[in-house]
Amino acid sequence: MGAEFSGYDAAERFRSLAAGLAGLSGAELLGAKRLYIRDAISELRAFEAHVRAIRPVRLLFAIVPFFWPFLYAQSRSIEARRQLLRERILNAMEVWREELRDDRIEPPWETRPT
Repeated sequence: MGAEFSGYDAAERFRSLAAGLAGLSGAELLGAKRLYIRDAISELRAFEAHVRAIRPVRLLFAIVPFFWPFLYAQSRSIEARRQLLRERILNAMEVWREELRDDRIEPPWETRPT
């Protein structure tokens, strides 16, 4: 969890998305917006799978008090990343609510327990 989550990367991704959406027709634009939200949901699900995969290792490290500060910092980082991914999905859904009103895209944390 490093440079890929930097503010520069997020700004660059947004510029790339905006540039890609600029030349699309109505149907293509709607499809791109759907794809963006579905990709964001997939990214959140992949992140949650990663967190579940490292849980046993974290439990082993929790036995040794030396690792507690590192595990605490990692927990905070995990929660911050989770919040970022959720907000990205919600923000896109809110901004594009009218255009996507016929779609049945729901945030994953509302459709199944985490």
